[in-house]
Amino acid sequence: MFATMGARGLEAWCLCARALSLAQAGDPRAEATARVAERSARSAGLWGPQAFAYLAVATADPGGTREAASWASEIARDTGLQMPALRPLTGEAHPPAEESAADDRVVIRCLGGFSLRVGRVPMDPSGVKPRVRKLLHLLALHTEQPVHREVVIESLWPEADPEGGTRNLHVAVSSLRQLLAMGSHGEAIQILREGEEYRLKLPPDSSTDVAAFTASIEEIRRCRAAGDEGGAIRGLRTALDLYAGDLLPEDGPAEWVLSYRENLRASAVDAAGTLAEFLLTLDPPAAARACERGLSIDRCRDSLWRTLQRAHELAGNYAAAADARRRYARVLADLGVDPSPAAVSRVLIPRSSRSGSPG
Repeated sequence: MFATMGARGLEAWCLCARALSLAQAGDPRAEATARVAERSARSAGLWGPQAFAYLAVATADPGGTREAASWASEIARDTGLQMPALRPLTGEAHPPAEESAADDRVVIRCLGGFSLRVGRVPMDPSGVKPRVRKLLHLLALHTEQPVHREVVIESLWPEADPEGGTRNLHVAVSSLRQLLAMGSHGEAIQILREGEEYRLKLPPDSSTDVAAFTASIEEIRRCRAAGDEGGAIRGLRTALDLYAGDLLPEDGPAEWVLSYRENLRASAVDAAGTLAEFLLTLDPPAAARACERGLSIDRCRDSLWRTLQRAHELAGNYAAAADARRRYARVLADLGVDPSPAAVSRVLIPRSSRSGSPG
């Protein structure tokens, strides 16, 4: 409801508060709800709700999520946020100073909004110029391979002549190196120049969500080729958990990010559809949830609407199936397509089912 009103901040606060409430009540849905809430808060660019979401994760599974408790504590301390029952829940959330200083693992997130965390400390890039931030975003997308100098210049300064573009690049790289040195308290993150190419060098055990998402998609393909349905289902769920939203939404329609963004979005929607197909007869309600996840990314995917209707029917939830038809009719109307029940049925109901039992 809040999303349709454009109140993303209010939506994030409500989701995170609900997640913490579920966690404190011992509800088994708490951890999954907290993960969704954290993605919503990060996408909205709000630190406060993220702290509540991390605290909910730590409360739901305190034995396996000390890092989440630490992040909640760190944000609360930095922002002055008063957190409910923070101290008893976090346990060892404040490690000794020498352990904290040694933790230079880097976590980069580009899906749903950019964030960079060194150890337990989020880096704030707001103090540098927009082009310097875009350079960081561009290099963060390609941690697995270097980016050629000409690609960087064409992406960030397409209007510049070769000499001016090179000068701009040198200045931006220098500014970014200073930012990274301050944010990582030294040399945790480096910008390496290898001939005419640049890349980010991250410490061991660091991670980026784009690389992890891409690896999940490749793992899904391997599992399906090997006939490993269980492995494919696990990979699909991992991919959808990693996909927190569109790639780098703060960079808008920049050409250097558009095709990459659309490819990742399409992969996420495909993953939702494939997961729903796998689960359709095994667990129809879970298949319906997978469809809804995909439709939250792309509401115009016809195959997801068909599978959603079928999943509700297999679960015996005919009211939900009818609601799916009504919702899809509204989508068609918004697109200027005939939204009549007959037209919707032609799209939603498989041809082989039209002469059979009602559904």
